Amino acid sequence: MEPRVFISYASSDKAVADRICDAMETAGVPCWIAPRNIEPGTDFPTAIVEAVGSAPVFVLILTENAAASPHVLSEVGHAFNGKKPIIPFRISQQPLPEDLEYFLSLTQWLDAPDGCTEQNLKRLIEATQGAMAGERSRRRLAAAQKRGKWAAGAVLSVALVAGIIFFLKSRKAPGPESRVSGFLPGRS
Repeated sequence: MEPRVFISYASSDKAVADRICDAMETAGVPCWIAPRNIEPGTDFPTAIVEAVGSAPVFVLILTENAAASPHVLSEVGHAFNGKKPIIPFRISQQPLPEDLEYFLSLTQWLDAPDGCTEQNLKRLIEATQGAMAGERSRRRLAAAQKRGKWAAGAVLSVALVAGIIFFLKSRKAPGPESRVSGFLPGRS
């Protein structure tokens, strides 16, 4: 399975993250999760940045531990800057630090105060699948817009060439019939 969903979590919440990852992959949603998807000998921060950049959807397991983690904040910042759909799975109801709140202020959270219940996991999977479908739609729309711009450019180029040809043909050099012959002022 090609990794599609980046799962961000604090290392102290690994058991919760693994449970969420298992539930998502059982439902057919492939995930990228550290350290599982980092090859031995690979630079950890580089692998994280590349994974966030290539995953179309970002799931944040939002707990008190995650809210206090500078690594989670960095991952969320990369997802935010990459305009990734961010799905915060909010287990903790504690207020967020301002820096994390900044990145999540425009995002609809999936509140799960009772934790990783089957119902909450189902809601998370559905939200993730919806975000993935929306990402595919955005990609198709962007490709169609790109093709439309190319087609508009081609039409404009053809119209410009046709206009130049028309202009040049209409500016023929004056022929002999348009010259005034034998007439000089003051002579008869």
